[in-house]
Amino acid sequence: MDDEEISSNLGTYEKNTLKKISGIIEICEKIPETYREKCFEILLNNTLHDTSQQIARNLDGGNTETEIAIKKPELSVPIDVRAFLTQYEINELSLNKLFIFGKGNEIRTTYHIDPKIKSTAQIQIALLTALENSIKDSDVNFEFSSEEIRKRCQNNDVYDNKNFKRHFKANSNFFKSLSDLEHIGLSPDGKSELADVITKVIHE
Repeated sequence: MDDEEISSNLGTYEKNTLKKISGIIEICEKIPETYREKCFEILLNNTLHDTSQQIARNLDGGNTETEIAIKKPELSVPIDVRAFLTQYEINELSLNKLFIFGKGNEIRTTYHIDPKIKSTAQIQIALLTALENSIKDSDVNFEFSSEEIRKRCQNNDVYDNKNFKRHFKANSNFFKSLSDLEHIGLSPDGKSELADVITKVIHE
């Protein structure tokens, strides 16, 4: 790689980094002021780290130790999920106790849901599915569909046919709205409850 190409690439990285920083600022403005500074610091460090690795790989241009390290499979956590984890002080590594990550956006659940109380199990599955969907697709902001929860409840032997919809309505404060059953998003209360569910599930 010649000097002119290196200079061009560095300019591109600078523009992309500035865009990412603007995105971080927008995210931090949406969370409580108490957590903003810490959230900004963590997200900024992650962004700068990712950029420096990309630059190192392009500069090496071969089978160097740096490139081998970068090619190591790693979970790429979307920035909104990182902000959530930061806000509720959840270690990012905790995700490995909930899911197994394959290539691309392939994810398999490994957590266990207590089936004793079906209403509680249904809500826990819904919240964790919202998290999973956000990890799979950065354009999905903590959402799920009622049908995917129905199927998961059936697979986990916690499906309550008669009261399935009623369980959602009884916990409506966890959701932005229940008017669109294909896109049910978590409310601030729902994200807070999700944080509690994560802590509970990974320590069981």
